[in-house]
Order: sequence, then structure tokens, then C-alpha cells
Amino acid sequence: MEYPFHLEYVKAVMSAADNFDKLKHLRPVLDDAGNPVMSSGNFAVVFKMEDTESGNFYAVKCFTREQKGREECYKMIHDELEYANSPYIVQMSYLEKELFVDSKASAETEFPVVFMEWIDGVNLDVYIKEHLDDKAALEMLAWQFSRLASWLITQPFAHGDLKPDNILVRPDGNLVLVDYDGMYVPAMKGRKSRETGSPNFRHPARTEDVFDEHIDDFPVVSILLSLKAIADDPARFKKYAAADRLLFTEKDYRDISKCKLLKELYPSKNNEINKLVSLFNIALLERSLGSVSYRLLNLSKPQAATAEPDDFEATSQEPEAPMQVIQYSIEIDDNLLKDAWTDKNGVQYSKDGKYLLSATNKYLKEYDIREGVEAIYEYAFAGCVFLKELKMPDSVTSIGERAFENCCSLQNIILPVNVESIGDWAFKNCESLKDIILPDKLKAISKGTFCGCKSLNDITIPRCVKSIKSWAFDGCSSLVKINIPNSVKTLGRGAFSGCKALKSVNIPKGVSKIVHSTFANCISLKSIDIPKNVKSIGEGAFDGCASLVYVVINNRDCKQHPDAFSNCESLEIVEVILIKT
Repeated sequence: MEYPFHLEYVKAVMSAADNFDKLKHLRPVLDDAGNPVMSSGNFAVVFKMEDTESGNFYAVKCFTREQKGREECYKMIHDELEYANSPYIVQMSYLEKELFVDSKASAETEFPVVFMEWIDGVNLDVYIKEHLDDKAALEMLAWQFSRLASWLITQPFAHGDLKPDNILVRPDGNLVLVDYDGMYVPAMKGRKSRETGSPNFRHPARTEDVFDEHIDDFPVVSILLSLKAIADDPARFKKYAAADRLLFTEKDYRDISKCKLLKELYPSKNNEINKLVSLFNIALLERSLGSVSYRLLNLSKPQAATAEPDDFEATSQEPEAPMQVIQYSIEIDDNLLKDAWTDKNGVQYSKDGKYLLSATNKYLKEYDIREGVEAIYEYAFAGCVFLKELKMPDSVTSIGERAFENCCSLQNIILPVNVESIGDWAFKNCESLKDIILPDKLKAISKGTFCGCKSLNDITIPRCVKSIKSWAFDGCSSLVKINIPNSVKTLGRGAFSGCKALKSVNIPKGVSKIVHSTFANCISLKSIDIPKNVKSIGEGAFDGCASLVYVVINNRDCKQHPDAFSNCESLEIVEVILIKT
């Protein structure tokens, strides 16, 4: 089968309503020049589309070259991934004869497309280039990839073409895999691979006959070792990287004894690099990591910063005493997994019943957590899209990172009185969550805890909370008012950005600075009283607050970034009050 030219696809997509079948509600997103936002590769061109009904963005992939068995394979991939809920992958659908194209290149007029969520992010190598001067960001990137790696090699499927182009870094720093053309799923057992991956990342002995769940093992450890080596010394990226690789080349794999980079890396003062070099050699010799524990891929989480970053800070300010940082990430060790048991509802617990590990049944609608559970592990209920009701016993003291992410049917939840810590992004995208009562022992609201909770309209922040981290309430578009107690000393970047219904907010007296985007796009906010202890207002702190009319700044010496109040179209008065001494 012949496929249309790129420009023929562009013309068809520009008239989406006339040319799509099931996706008539989509419209192409255009750039400043009026052209559709798109990218192209060897086999396809991908368009960014907006859903006119929901406002969500999607990717539509249109093929430019024939690939034998494509339709059948995509159906197998769809069936495998449909219930594989993970932040590292996106759901996709293969639609046959979906797009009409008046093409001169083909006798056909109707062509297939792949439809999936649009991912905002940058390619892995681009992110590295943009952060070569930020060692902390590079360390965090390596750690994030180690988490992805340890998840991926335990799955019954494999991506099949791991490389920087197919690994996106989201704005929040999390990673996601894209482009599933070369994916292996169990239903394909015994078949030949449709593509063999990129030479500078695949195992040197891989051919079309090598096609199973282990084809990612070697590229996973090669990429992870490269990322850790770059974080250890960013100069290595400039020395070894190129457009089609990170640090290693196909030539290195074929004669590892002559690899200059490996000789430079090992032995290292960094024990994690030494460990990864060993795993790299095992994967190279055995073609898989099946003989070792996936836990060996885990890196130590970089030390968290003691304060939220700000893009506008007076250099003359004296540094404040750092707050104690509590680590909320809860990771499962091999012993817990080894002795774990699963109840009749498909929820997994540690042997002693103190730790809830995961909900393997993603069709849960309601659930009562067992008495005696002390910790709910990270990602435990993530992706349980049908879960509406959940009861927790008072024994629970901690909730792990992303524990309830994307539980979009969850409406109400009462947190036990003894909960002391809630991990980052714990309730992200719980779109039906209307109200929640936070326990009095909670000291901080972590990064992105309620990000994307569009229905949240009421929340009480206890007086013991000392900090509200970055993006904590980002996108809580139904939140009308919030009372922040004076115990709060720091408000993180974007903490309340996108709270479109927020009409009033009090800034605690102990807050010394309002950082980047803290209240950006709070379009219903009409006035704001900034207390005298605030010494600086960062870039875009109130950007896009279209209804903001009146601002009172109770400190004449408060430093304002020039764009602190950008795009505040209704702003008439900024009153600066002289503090009497």
C-alpha cells in the first residue's frame, strides 16, 4: 500500500471536520505562522490536535510508509496496554480508514491513524542540553529514569526502540515513553520484530529474530549508565554525545575492550556508576538482565532542595534557616514483595499487613483498607479510574507518591487523623474529588498533591502545615476560596496556578516571598493584600489574573519582578504602603 505525502496529510488535517470519520471533533493546533504543529519520522507524521468538546490535546499519527502487519500488531499493543496503567506510557487506539486524503501518491483515499494523548515535554537529549549547567536537574533525571527502568524490565512487554527521541521529559520532570511501533507484547511471541531499534542503543546481536520481553534490557542499562555518567560530570556529554546517541556507540558495543568511555568510568569514586557498569557488562554478555534483580537499577533519590526556587530574589537578602525536609517517597524492597499476599479484591499487602503495596485490580469501585495498615505505597491505587469510595483506618500514617494519581472517579476521601506525610502528586488528576479534610499532624502539602483536581471546591488546611509546595493546587479550577493558616512560611512555584474560580486568598504573615507563577491564571481573583513580611514578588507570580483590579503591597522595599503582574488586564491600582518604623 502506498501512503500520502506529508503535505497531502497537512491539507487533509487542516479540514479535519470534513476528512476524519470518528475524530471529527478534533482540530489541528496551529503555530504562529498558521501551520499545524507536527513532527515527522521514518514511518509517520504526527499532528497535535485539540478536542473542541473537552479542550484536551491529542496526537494523531499518520503513516507515510508501509509496515507489514501494522494493523494486527497495533491491535495487540492496544489490548496489552489498555489495562497497563502507568505514568510511563499513554493509552492509544489504532483507527482503520479514519482519515480521508485526496492523494496523488496512492490509489487509496482512506488511511489509518493512531490516536493517543498529547504529551507536553521535550526529548531526553534536549532536556540534557538545556540543563548541562544544572547538576541537580541531571541527577534527578538519572533517578527518574532509574525508576522507569526498574518498572519497564519487570513488564511482560517491551518498548522495542528506546532512545532519547522516544523518551519525553514532562514539565514536572517525569518521564513518558512514546512511539510504540516496535513494541513487543506477549501475543506476538514467535513473530519477527518489525524494527530492531537504533544501532547506538540496541544490543549488537539483536536481529529481527530476537523479539521478546528482554529487548529493552540492554538499552535500559546503557541509557541509565549514560545519564548517571553525565550527571557525575556534564562535560562528558559535550565530549561523547552526538545527534544520534548519548555517550555510547554501536562500535563501543561491538568491541567493548576498546571503549574509551568505559575505561574513563570504571573504576569510579561513585559507587552507583560502578554498579551500573557491572549491570552494563552483564546485559552485554547475556543480552538480558533476567539473572539479576531489577532493584539493582534503582538509584538513590537526590537530596531535595531545602527551599523552593525563585526566579527573582534580592541578592542582598540574608539566607533563611533551612526547613527540615521530609522525604515522602515510599519504595518497596524485595523482602516485602517476596512475602506479599493479595486479598480477594486484588489488593496486595506486605506479609505483616502494615503496608498496602498495590491494587492490581484496576476495576475496583469501592474499597475498605484493612485495619493495621500504616503506609500506602507509591502508585498503590494509581490508575484505578472506577474507584469512587475509599475508607482508610486510623492506623495509616503515610501515603506514598502518586498513590491515587488518575483515580478520576474518586469523589470524597477522609484522611485518617494520624497521617503525617503525603507524597508528591498523591491525588493528581482526581478530577471528581470535591472535598477533603487534611489531618492535623500534616506538616507540608507536597509537590502537586492536588494538581488537576478540577472538582475540588473546599479544603481546610490545618494550622500545623508549614509549607505548600510547588503545583500543590495547580489546576484546581473549582476552588473558590482557601484559608491559608499563618503557620505556612513558604508557598511554592505554581502552588495555586490555574485556580480559575479562586476569588479571594489570604497570604500568611510569615511568607517572605511570592515565587514564580504562584497565583498565575487565577482569573477570578479581584484583589490581593500582600503582607509586610513579603520581600519579593517573582516573575509571573500573578500572571494572567485577568480580573485583578486592586493590589496592596504593605512593604515599600518589596522587590517586584517587572513581569510579576503581566497580563493582568484589569489591574488599575498597585498601592505600596510605607511601613512606619
